[in-house]
Amino acid sequence: IHNLGLGLAWSFLIVAGAYVVIAVIAALIAVRFFKKLSPPERTIAGAKATADVLKSAKPRPAPSVSGDGHKALTP
Repeated sequence: IHNLGLGLAWSFLIVAGAYVVIAVIAALIAVRFFKKLSPPERTIAGAKATADVLKSAKPRPAPSVSGDGHKALTP
């Protein structure tokens, strides 16, 4: 690097610039790739079905627990 007449700071800037260019190219490729993807239809349908089931479910009372950690007997 010193043989080319460049200082160390200029060398770092050139390498950093090359990495920025590579990162921008990779980001553009990733954006193109993700735009082509379709949404997960089966997952969305499954989540909606689960939400519908949970909306209609009735909450159950929690079992009472005694001080020693055992379930209390209820008549």
